[in-house]
Amino acid sequence: MRSWWEDRSIPASRMGLDEVLVKMGISQKNELLVKSFGLSLSDQYWINPDGKLTWDKVNFLPMSFRKM
Repeated sequence: MRSWWEDRSIPASRMGLDEVLVKMGISQKNELLVKSFGLSLSDQYWINPDGKLTWDKVNFLPMSFRKM
């Protein structure tokens, strides 16, 4: 499980990652993974720590794109 979780994070070599982390006040890229609930554009898995979130609240894709 730990390996799966760590593989979900953005690669440290991703252009602009450092600027995003600074802008969001995040010191490590793994914090971004937690704040984004582990979402990825390549699959439908994510975490729901308190069970109160719904997919419509956390989905990255705008509704207009999903209807295509």
